[in-house]
Amino acid sequence: MKIQAGQTLAREVDLTEHFQLSQPGNFSVSAVIQQPGGNSTGSSTNRAFFNQTPGRIYWSQKVGVSGASGHTREFRVINFTGDSKSQIYAQIVDGMSGQFVRTFLLGDVLMLRKPLATVDRQQRMHVMFLATPSMWVHCVIDTDGRLVDRQIHQRGAQGDPQLLTFADGTVRVANSIPYDPKAAAEQRAKIRKASDRPPITY
Repeated sequence: MKIQAGQTLAREVDLTEHFQLSQPGNFSVSAVIQQPGGNSTGSSTNRAFFNQTPGRIYWSQKVGVSGASGHTREFRVINFTGDSKSQIYAQIVDGMSGQFVRTFLLGDVLMLRKPLATVDRQQRMHVMFLATPSMWVHCVIDTDGRLVDRQIHQRGAQGDPQLLTFADGTVRVANSIPYDPKAAAEQRAKIRKASDRPPITY
């Protein structure tokens, strides 16, 4: 990655993809910026400090790894409650070494409804949770810790959305109305504000 003269750049980095942050504690992180040519030692940014606190394992299941005989991975859904909100994470653990493959945030969660989790025939984890009073989030994660799919659903006509496993091993969301953020934004733009009303002639 190169930054041209006069330019600025902001980038988010998932530290768990580069470091084994498996223990709770206090940590610090900084970035090193190298000059073109790589002859200098570079300059470091200010340090950022963070605290790692373990969450509660809400659900877990071990699965085999496709194409790798004898290898297993453990899917985990982790709930973490901070000072003001609860969050839900996905974690993948290697079955042989016990090392974390990846841990990442799925989103804020309202524990008014229990999160739902299962595994499909392709050895992918499905997690569905209540994110707002009217919105459910459905995430699909593979054994390498990649987020394969993420969709938003609204409550259907007959109650809460359900995560169903069918006889062929597929997993689908039932009793829901898929939410399209783009379509919703376009619909809101069509609704006139009170100040946009035409003048009334008496």
